[in-house]
Amino acid sequence: MRDVARFGAVTLAASVPFWVAGAFGRLPAPLSALPVSALGVAVPAAAAWVMARGSGALADLGARLRAVGGIGWWGAAGVAALGPIAVNAVAHQWTLPDLSTLGALALLYVVGAFGEEIGWTGYLQPRLLEATGSVTATAGLLGAFWLVWHLVPYVQTGQSAGWVAAQSAQLLLTRAAIVGLTAGAGGGVPLAVAYHALYNLAWWGLTEGGAAYDPDVTSLVLAPVALLALVAGARGVRRMRPVG
Repeated sequence: MRDVARFGAVTLAASVPFWVAGAFGRLPAPLSALPVSALGVAVPAAAAWVMARGSGALADLGARLRAVGGIGWWGAAGVAALGPIAVNAVAHQWTLPDLSTLGALALLYVVGAFGEEIGWTGYLQPRLLEATGSVTATAGLLGAFWLVWHLVPYVQTGQSAGWVAAQSAQLLLTRAAIVGLTAGAGGGVPLAVAYHALYNLAWWGLTEGGAAYDPDVTSLVLAPVALLALVAGARGVRRMRPVG
């Protein structure tokens, strides 16, 4: 767990300048619902590269970047990412988004998701799986760290304490779903990136840029999705382990 602790320390330390910058404003439209600290999405990837390079694990990190996984897992990830936000949209009378803006944001969200998931899924997740031997424990530990990393930006949105608490629950469930699906699919980063980017794009496109987003509704739908993902992921990991 020493590498895990070091990764956590490096990531948090490198994120401090972004958190400080977040106190001075928000991103420009169409992402004005996000504080400037959201630009710290590249920090986990940078921390993973530094840690992997120092320990000679760059080849393993590269292999996880190339591991795609089966089409069934991709289909499940698409449904899991879109479903909760779609229900949120229906509950709040969704209106059609600006499709030209949506297309431009898709690229930004994919880049941002890579910046995070290289660190979370590519570096941290396999080490937690090895240390705990459990998909569920890995989801809990990784989700807890992901939440700590997000807390300052969440507070900087200016939302109420109740919103921050509900959004924190949604974050933990989202990470549980990502861990379950990626662990079952072989631990590849691309699947995690797809889920992460699609979820964020749906958040913007189906909730009027976040204006109609309700973390309580989203979490209610996401809870059984995350549970199913963890069960499927645990079974997938067991199938991949050698017997005897």
